[in-house]
Amino acid sequence: MKDQPHNDAMASIFREDPTLAAATLDTILADGDQGELLVAVRQINMAFGGTSVSATPRSDDPPSSVGST
Repeated sequence: MKDQPHNDAMASIFREDPTLAAATLDTILADGDQGELLVAVRQINMAFGGTSVSATPRSDDPPSSVGST
């Protein structure tokens, strides 16, 4: 077996078994471990081709409509 980084290996496992990916998230959410959640979300994102998410708004983001009427 070819040696590969842990995140890549987990992404491959989650890609092959989406039910395991969902169960992993359920378990981590029940435990409340934010660090583990961030790692799992990164690996699942790698598995299913999600986009990068940033908590910091970019200057070209449209203004938020939260709270406006």
